Amino acid sequence: MEPQMIAPQLFNDPASANTNGPDIRAAKLLTVANQIADRLHADTAITRADLSLLMSEAFGGSDATGAWTMRDGYDACEAAQVVLIQRSPSQATPFTVDSLSSFVERAAGHLARLPTQTVRSEAQIARQQFSTPLPISLLADSLAAPRSGEVVLEPSAGNGLLAVHAARAGARLLLNELDADRAALLHALFPQAHIHQHDGAQLHHRLSQKPSLILMNPPFSVASNVDGAFPDAALRHVSSALARLADGGRLVAITGASLSPDHPSWREAFVRLQERGRVVF
Repeated sequence: MEPQMIAPQLFNDPASANTNGPDIRAAKLLTVANQIADRLHADTAITRADLSLLMSEAFGGSDATGAWTMRDGYDACEAAQVVLIQRSPSQATPFTVDSLSSFVERAAGHLARLPTQTVRSEAQIARQQFSTPLPISLLADSLAAPRSGEVVLEPSAGNGLLAVHAARAGARLLLNELDADRAALLHALFPQAHIHQHDGAQLHHRLSQKPSLILMNPPFSVASNVDGAFPDAALRHVSSALARLADGGRLVAITGASLSPDHPSWREAFVRLQERGRVVF
């Protein structure tokens, strides 16, 4: 039996939201993202000056006045990549080697036309909010092979650079993002998705639905409400996601290179994971 979809996360009514609220910010970022996507489609480079102009126009002021930050600008650039993928034809069949190579090459070209992300905020560092680069998300998607109609969970959805490929395949999205600003942007990018704001390491206890596919890029070494490095962070996220996965489901995770069954520090943990899943690659 198909499980019932969970009610989507409620967001503020735009009529009552303040001008700096997550919903208003998301709407402005989406405006900029569409403009950037138009330029990327035309193979036009976006300079930092171009980005500043677009952001200032959308936010009604410059970053110098506090109307927006460069991190906001980078979020707009990432959202633009999502928009660009959304505009492309749906992916009805799995990638071939040639088609994947072509998409990855094209994605790398888009990245090269965007400003390099050289500014990091304290919140970004504290939560390790480092989005999956588009070429890597394409590789993860090719391994996951999302199917039309299946429920796909992304436990740390960020700005949707992993989720967009599942949406393109016709999957139903179940997205989780702890950060309120990013959750609002996800809502703007994926209005049909069911969006939640939980700690990804506790999703097994927070959600009732069992997805058949999980795509994830969890924090490598930080945990919610824990100061300092937390080496078990990625493993806890993966373990929680695996516990939430439907029987026979697939999970594709992007983690640090050391989080491997071959690494002495994690071998016993992977042995325990084998009770619930099987490492195939």
